[in-house]
Amino acid sequence: MRLKDLTFLRIKKAKLLLELSNSGFTLVELLVVVTIIALLGTIGISAFIVAQRTARDGKKIADINSIAKSIESSKNYSTGTYAYSGTALSEDFPRGITADIKYAYCIKTSTGTDLTGIVDPTVDISWTVNDCPDDYLVVNSSMEAFAVSTKSWKLCALLEKSNSLFCITSLIK
Repeated sequence: MRLKDLTFLRIKKAKLLLELSNSGFTLVELLVVVTIIALLGTIGISAFIVAQRTARDGKKIADINSIAKSIESSKNYSTGTYAYSGTALSEDFPRGITADIKYAYCIKTSTGTDLTGIVDPTVDISWTVNDCPDDYLVVNSSMEAFAVSTKSWKLCALLEKSNSLFCITSLIK
């Protein structure tokens, strides 16, 4: 080969290497992409958390409705009283009630039929997975049987998304 051809090849090779070394992304471009991905991830996670709260609230409402139907089925219509206990709850729900991870399902009973002695529980920090506020009892398989003269009840759950109560009362005849 001639010297001119070798020089030409060297120049062409040098230009090619120069073009390849300048073909990457700049630091600013990479930071913009990472920022956009982080922003989208944050939005996705917050939407997922809201969806989880909504689903847990839906489950609580379904559980409360099921428990209320179970309690209502224990009513003795001749005396107008309820006979329900943790044992009956275990029989009605053999797998148990999957209690909420934050708050218990709470019930209060009364010997009167007008529900005047039963007020809504307060929504405060005394409501936990193992404890209910305001003389309400935790609904679980170890709860005590209703008093023989129980004629009305109120069953409540604390909803996460709205931080409000969902309560069902006994059917009063």
